[in-house]
Amino acid sequence: MPKKVTVEAHARLHITLLDMNGSLGRVDGGVGAIISNPVVRVSAEQSDTEKIDEEARVFAERFFSVFGRTKVKIEVVERYEPHVGLGSTTQLALSVAKALSELYSLKVSVHELARIMKRGGTSGIGVAGFEGGGSFIVDGGHKFGKDGKTTFSSSDYSQVEPARAILKASFPPDLRFVVAKPLHAKKIHSELELELFQRFCPIPEWEVEKLCRIVLVKMIPSVIEGDIEGFGEAVNMVQDIAFKKREIESQGEAVKSLMQLGLKLGASGAGMSSFGPSVYFVLSSEKKATRFKEDLLAYTQSVFMAKPWEKGAQIKTQT
Repeated sequence: MPKKVTVEAHARLHITLLDMNGSLGRVDGGVGAIISNPVVRVSAEQSDTEKIDEEARVFAERFFSVFGRTKVKIEVVERYEPHVGLGSTTQLALSVAKALSELYSLKVSVHELARIMKRGGTSGIGVAGFEGGGSFIVDGGHKFGKDGKTTFSSSDYSQVEPARAILKASFPPDLRFVVAKPLHAKKIHSELELELFQRFCPIPEWEVEKLCRIVLVKMIPSVIEGDIEGFGEAVNMVQDIAFKKREIESQGEAVKSLMQLGLKLGASGAGMSSFGPSVYFVLSSEKKATRFKEDLLAYTQSVFMAKPWEKGAQIKTQT
C-alpha cells in the first residue's frame, strides 16, 4: 500500500453538446478535446491526523461516504481556474477520488468514481479524458425520460451515470490549440447554468439534426483523416447552431468579438468551450500558434497554447 499518491489531470475543451432535444429518448451527448495544459494536481497521503484542503473536502466526503473514513492528508497542489469552461471541477473531483482509491489499493473504475463524485450529467468528455485513450472524444449522452434523465441539466444537478465514450480518436500531431479568456467575460455556473438549460431546452429538432450531421460527416472524418483545416471549419459551423449558439449568446459580445478576431488573425477555427468564457482557436502548427498567441495577447485577460493530450490522468505513487 503506497504512502502517498499524486494524480495529475488535464483540462478539456467542450466543443458542443449534441442533443438537447430528447425526442429520440436520449439527451446530452458531447464532443470535446483533451489538452496538455493547464492541469489539476492532487496528492493524498497517509497521516496520523486528517488534513484536507477545503476545495477538495466535498469530494473527499463523497468518497468517504462510500468507502469509509480514514485519516489522510489531501492537498490540492495545483488547480486551474474553475468555471471558465475548461472542466476544472470534474478533474478536481476525479483526481481526489483516484488519489484516495490508489492510496488504499481499491480497484474502482474511473466511471464508478465519477458516479460517486456526482459527475454524471454533461461531464462525459472530462471523465473519458481522465481515463485516456484519445484526445478527441465523443460521448453518447444518456437515456431521457423513463429510466433516465428527466430534465435538461448540468452535472451539478443530475443524478445519473456518467456518459460513455462512443469514440476516442487522435488529433493530428501538428495541431495546436490557443486558448484565451476575453477581457470582459462572465462565469456561468451553478443556478445560472441550470436556469439557462431550462430556458433554452428543448432545442428544436432540426437544429439538433443539422448539428449531428456536421459532427458526423464533417468534424469526425476531418480528425481521423488528419485534416486540420476541415476540423477548424467544423468547429466554426457548430458555434452558430443548437445549444452552443445559446451558450455563446449568454456570454455577450466579448466572446463573439474575440472569436471573430482570431479568425481574422489566421486561426482555422474558433469556438467557445462549454459555457465559456474561454475561447479556443485551432492552428495547424506550433510555429503558427506561437505567433498567433502573441498577436492575440493584447486583446485577452490570458492566453496560452496547448497540445492535444491522450494519455489520461498521470498517477505517481510513493511507498
